[in-house]
Amino acid sequence: METTETFPNTRKDVAGLKDTAVDAAKDLRDTAATHLEKAKGQVDNLKTTAVDAAKDLRSTAGGHVEKAKGQLRELASHAQTEGTEHLKKVRVQINDVTDSARGYISARPLAAVGVALAVGFIFGLSQRRR
Repeated sequence: METTETFPNTRKDVAGLKDTAVDAAKDLRDTAATHLEKAKGQVDNLKTTAVDAAKDLRSTAGGHVEKAKGQLRELASHAQTEGTEHLKKVRVQINDVTDSARGYISARPLAAVGVALAVGFIFGLSQRRR
């Protein structure tokens, strides 16, 4: 009993300390709840931002694909045009060589037959050795 008399305010102090701890716990709970709600809102905003970014990326990528397709079409068209022009030049050169050969054969028929026989003979020899 002596302890009770020595510390008469101890029960009041403990009760006050308990009330303070309960109030602090409530404040902490309310603060945590507030921060949790803010975090949920920020997560929702982040989700929306990510979805919007994905949509933008898809539309941007689609635009780049279409641009690349157009450039490939232009390149293919250019290559076809260039190829056609080179083919025409080669045909003209082949016709020139053919006309020259015809002219040579008409002007020197015996020499042409001799050249043909020589080429045939050499070709035959080369095939026999293989």
